[in-house]
Amino acid sequence: MICTFVDDKNCKHIPFFLSSLYVFTGDIVRSEDIQEIEKLKMLLDKVTISAESEELTNWINRSKGLIKQPNTYNYAYWGLGSKYVKWER
Repeated sequence: MICTFVDDKNCKHIPFFLSSLYVFTGDIVRSEDIQEIEKLKMLLDKVTISAESEELTNWINRSKGLIKQPNTYNYAYWGLGSKYVKWER
């Protein structure tokens, strides 16, 4: 559902929802929980099919990259107030 909001150009809260996705990914990858990471991979594959916005596509690609290289985790990008998110709309 959050991905749908990010793809909705009329949504006034896209930065909030997008930031939530980055925190979600960061928390799962940092947990090192193999089952949760596998669920995240499946979600990313599913969302890839329907993603329309550049923001959502970037989140998908960056998330896949973080899964492959978890040592690149940086709170500034995967935590609250993610630098990946443009907060002005």
